[in-house]
Amino acid sequence: MGQRSRRGLPRSAAAPLATLLLACGAGGPPEPRRPAPVDRHATSETHALFVNLRLLAGKALLFGHQDDLAYGVRWFAEPGRSDVKETAGSYPAVYGWDVGGLEWDGGANLDSVAFGRQRDWIAEGYRRGGVITLSWHMRNPVTGGNAWDTTQAVRSILPGGTQ
Repeated sequence: MGQRSRRGLPRSAAAPLATLLLACGAGGPPEPRRPAPVDRHATSETHALFVNLRLLAGKALLFGHQDDLAYGVRWFAEPGRSDVKETAGSYPAVYGWDVGGLEWDGGANLDSVAFGRQRDWIAEGYRRGGVITLSWHMRNPVTGGNAWDTTQAVRSILPGGTQ
């Protein structure tokens, strides 16, 4: 049996282990990278949003509402109305909008919100400093059914598929 150091480690393992530990610790910990958007071509607005969200992280909660300026409880397309504002006293910080229906050249989304009006409301929320989110619940490209049609379409639209 080989010679052991005072701590019970075989002497033959001590040198490689010490080298490994020194190599791993050489230079100290890596310098933390400054967080940045993953898209190197992000717009100045995207950078501003990124910075502001980082500043708010851990300090604030941003509350949002889908189609907030378009309709609410017992009203539809009334200027200045917002269920959030009427309930909480201020407009939401996050405005969500769905463009489902756009793929069919329709004039309105799946919630019957006219795309032209939607564009105006998006701009209004942006002018208020709101965070704008867009979702797209598109129709099933194979059956023409709505976004909740669970027919397996991907296989049909890939090369070699039926579509």
